[in-house]
Amino acid sequence: MGYVSRVILGVSKSKLDKLKRLHLEELDIEGNDVRFLNLFEYAKSGVHNKNDEMTIWEAEYIKWHIDDDTCDIISQFIDGIGEDGFIVAIGEDNEFHSQVGEHWPHVQFEIVWEAYNELVKP
Repeated sequence: MGYVSRVILGVSKSKLDKLKRLHLEELDIEGNDVRFLNLFEYAKSGVHNKNDEMTIWEAEYIKWHIDDDTCDIISQFIDGIGEDGFIVAIGEDNEFHSQVGEHWPHVQFEIVWEAYNELVKP
């Protein structure tokens, strides 16, 4: 796979500490996983249910495919927490190529287009 992806990851605040401690690489002084924190940036929080909120994280221009150990470990974690998490990976072609969990209650995607060259009127 030669292309990179934009990955949107959501995890409930109650499960966030577990995600940050998956041992993908090494832990920092606070016990957070260095690999996760280097890949994903916090984007925002939203309502998840009456007792919890969903934290949304984003990574851009990363390789995200099933053969990658980091991708596999994070995907298995999200799959295991059910409605408390989701992942959507969007390729350079703007197609969803990987999805775990249900993202639609928390994020919305819109297609944006742009003409490559100025159009000439006939």
